[in-house]
Amino acid sequence: MKKLSPKSQRIIILIDLISNGSQRKFSREVGCSHSVIAKIANGQQEAGKEILSRIAAITSVNQKWLETGFGEPLLFQPSEERFLIPISNALLPGLPSRHKALHTTQNLALPASIYQPTRYAIEAINCFQGEPMPAVILPQDLLIIETAITHWRSNLQVLEQKYAVILTHSAAGKLLKLELLTVKHKADELPLIYSVGNENPDQNLQDKNEKLRRRIELENRPSHQSKSRNQNQTENSYSEDLLIPIDVKQIAGTVIQLIRNY
Repeated sequence: MKKLSPKSQRIIILIDLISNGSQRKFSREVGCSHSVIAKIANGQQEAGKEILSRIAAITSVNQKWLETGFGEPLLFQPSEERFLIPISNALLPGLPSRHKALHTTQNLALPASIYQPTRYAIEAINCFQGEPMPAVILPQDLLIIETAITHWRSNLQVLEQKYAVILTHSAAGKLLKLELLTVKHKADELPLIYSVGNENPDQNLQDKNEKLRRRIELENRPSHQSKSRNQNQTENSYSEDLLIPIDVKQIAGTVIQLIRNY
């Protein structure tokens, strides 16, 4: 699979939000053949002006976001029917319907365009366990988290630069953390997902050994590299050392929307 362009990645996000990951259903919304949407989603072709114009014409789509990536993917329609999703006290390890004990007594009303029964909301302050909160997120912001992983398996690019609920293991058991993901690509290989964040002191021995192996690799790069490049590697070694391979099965949810002043 080729690396997708930013516009193609945004189209995949719309497929997820509007058609619950169904390319065939989305193609019907757009008014084009399923094969065209499939090729765009697989990186085999770019969306032309005609396709982009048809997608922008969908009532709930934010045209500015489709073109530039700024703003929210979908427009909230005041007249739209709304559905309730639970607000949770903590990050959930799976579907909200299976973890009702962790819900608060409150619910959040969502427009039909972004409602899915596999989604829940949580205040940002409950997501970062003793770690610094990103500057772009405020403590009282509500994060809407999608827990269905079916679509992620076939479209890993959807996870690029997304905050995700990561399930890790330690001596104390399973831990849930919200971390920023980046998708790295290698030639002729499938994309590799990495979790980029602060080191977790409770990580198990296997994780620590993996970090040590990576550090040794960085320290033993070929000596013929230029001095300036070695200096850059030294400066970046800390962040490179924190790149941890993440299996899609370890992702328990991704943030698909941030709501402020709810």
